[in-house]
Amino acid sequence: MSCPVLRPTPRYRCAGLTLLELIATLVILGLLVAVAGPSLVETVSNLRADALRMQLNSAFAGARLAAVTRREIVSVCPSDDGRRCTAEWSKGWMTYRDPLRSRQPAIEKDILQYYPGQTGLTLLAPASTGRPRLRFRPDGRSMGVNQSVIICARGRQHSKVIVSNSGRARSVILRDPIPCEP
Repeated sequence: MSCPVLRPTPRYRCAGLTLLELIATLVILGLLVAVAGPSLVETVSNLRADALRMQLNSAFAGARLAAVTRREIVSVCPSDDGRRCTAEWSKGWMTYRDPLRSRQPAIEKDILQYYPGQTGLTLLAPASTGRPRLRFRPDGRSMGVNQSVIICARGRQHSKVIVSNSGRARSVILRDPIPCEP
């Protein structure tokens, strides 16, 4: 049954919301969003940092495997375009054949794989000072000292990926995050 046009009577009940009910519902919804919003942003940021940590761990293990399988030196370096090494891991990285231990891939055919990076503005994964790339020997060991890539989310250290001299990659989620250094 529909509501009479001129005036409702007790016999007929009009279906719908009044303006006051609609405003009260919107106010409650606004308060819920205001309370849950910051928590949601932090959760998404942590999920992006976790994804980057797992991708880096996998990339380092894959580069080690490529070095052993190919029986040659393979390097992994941060790269934002997949052709040149840069200094920021969160913008992407590439794996390339590196028989001459050069700072960049010698030719395009040397590039084995490129991983595009994260687009989150709150994510930062700087390269270690003085050692922006990882090199794996044909026996799978890493050249030099242990390498760490620290992953920062929302200005605080979230986790790190560590590659030991033996070439094994592992990751650690930091329980008491400290501020990231610029």
